[in-house]
Amino acid sequence: MKTSKLLALLTALSAALLVLSGSIAVPILCRPFYYAHVEFLDLPGQTGLTAEEIRQAFNQMLDFCLGLRKDFAVGVLPWSESGRAHFVDVRGLFQLDLVLLLFSAAMLA
Repeated sequence: MKTSKLLALLTALSAALLVLSGSIAVPILCRPFYYAHVEFLDLPGQTGLTAEEIRQAFNQMLDFCLGLRKDFAVGVLPWSESGRAHFVDVRGLFQLDLVLLLFSAAMLA
């Protein structure tokens, strides 16, 4: 049985998109990777913040970027309007990546 060229092309594109979007999504979603760096890089010593304050700021920012919270927050860290606008852009990119990951996985299922 001969596979159609269009189906083969769609399968190859879906597989490539799955690998690319997955390789972006894994580090975004792997919070323990970032938590490990808080102590390893001595961020509390360098910033004057506690490790818990750093994790809380990271979690709030990441939750916003993933669409898990509507309001932008970064714990006790100060932020500017241009910084918030940057994370609004990041939010769109993160969510686009996750949609593409799910779409490409569904195409291959």
